[in-house]
This record gives sequence, C-alpha cells and structure tokens, in this order.
Amino acid sequence: MVIVFGRPGAGKTTVANQAADLVLRATSDDDAVAVLALDLDVCVPQWMRDNFAQGLYPTLAQRIEFANEACQHVMQQERQLQQQQQQKEQTTTTSLTTTIVSFSFVNTDLRDVFREAFPHAQWILIDTTEDEAQRRMEQRDDHFYKGDGGDASDNDVEEEAPAKKDDSNNSDWDFAPVTFDHVKLPGSNSIDVNAQQVADIVKAMCQQEAEAASSSFD
Repeated sequence: MVIVFGRPGAGKTTVANQAADLVLRATSDDDAVAVLALDLDVCVPQWMRDNFAQGLYPTLAQRIEFANEACQHVMQQERQLQQQQQQKEQTTTTSLTTTIVSFSFVNTDLRDVFREAFPHAQWILIDTTEDEAQRRMEQRDDHFYKGDGGDASDNDVEEEAPAKKDDSNNSDWDFAPVTFDHVKLPGSNSIDVNAQQVADIVKAMCQQEAEAASSSFD
C-alpha cells in the first residue's frame, strides 16, 4: 500500500489516480497486477462537510472514529478487489493487488490510526506550502473545505453535534509536522512528474512482492 498525503489542495488524488493508470499501463498481461486507487474524501460524512464549511473542525474523538471507519472502508475495498482477482478465469503466473490511498491526514492522530492498521504502507507527502495549497483550493469549486456540501450519497449519514472551534483536542487545523519515515515530493512539481514518481514506487513494491512470492515456491 502507498498513502499519498498532504495539505488540502496539494493535488493528492489527481497524482494518485494518474499513478494508478501509469502502473496499469506499464504492466504486462502476465503480471496480473490490479491497482486500487482510493480517495478517502468519500468517507467524510455530510455533517463533517457542513462543519468544515463553517470553519468547525472535528474533535479528537470524532477524528479517531472517522479514521477507524476509513480503515474499514479500505480493508473492505481491498477484500473485494482480491475476490475479483481470484474469480478471474485466466490463470496467471503472478496475482498481485496494490492500493494507493489519497487523503490529507492533517492531524497526527489520523496518521497514527492508519499506521497501526497498515504498518507496511509507504507514505508519500506532496509537500506544498500553506499559501500554495490555499491558492489551489480557491481555484476549485468542488472541495468541501471551501464549503461544498458534498453529494447526495452522504445524506443518509446520521447527524452529529458540531465540533467547537475552541475544543481543547483540536483548537487548530494546521497540517501537523510529519515525524515518521516518508517520501517527500515537491508540490511545485507538475502532476505528471509526481504521478510518475509515485508509480515508480508502486511498481518497485510490486516487484519486491512478486519476487518474495516466487522465492517462497522455490
């Protein structure tokens, strides 16, 4: 698994989706590699989107609950992909699945939950300045950090009390420093450049996995 993260507006999802396409295009039929690109923005419930629109940010307890639910979403999507691969009629020499997750992971607690759930994931930071990320968000009409209410698919989420701005668990929503090993890609790079670098990392991880699987049968 690769996790592409960074400030809102850094271009994470675009990079992740393009990287997934690059990996698939570079993969021969015999390799049978399936790539799952998951944007965790789909996990953000409507009440949280509405709060973001008002400058109200989730509390620690709400963030932990969200992170655990997002982990379950990723695991479920991975299981479905693996089942689809197993059901394929064509027999291949290698059957690999890999996941590229994209999300901001602004707070350390969000990162900690995912690092515990996916300890072998490679984290890749799209490193943009706060000013540049804000400028990019202002150019978008569809980002919920700007007040977009989300889509209708979120309307069935149970309403929850809004977080308070002065909550002691989350008095700010600044992007926290990253204190664990990760790959840093300059946000000033083009989408194409960063996507290619993410794709190269994914392909290298798949190659290592394939070699490990092959050696286990020797």
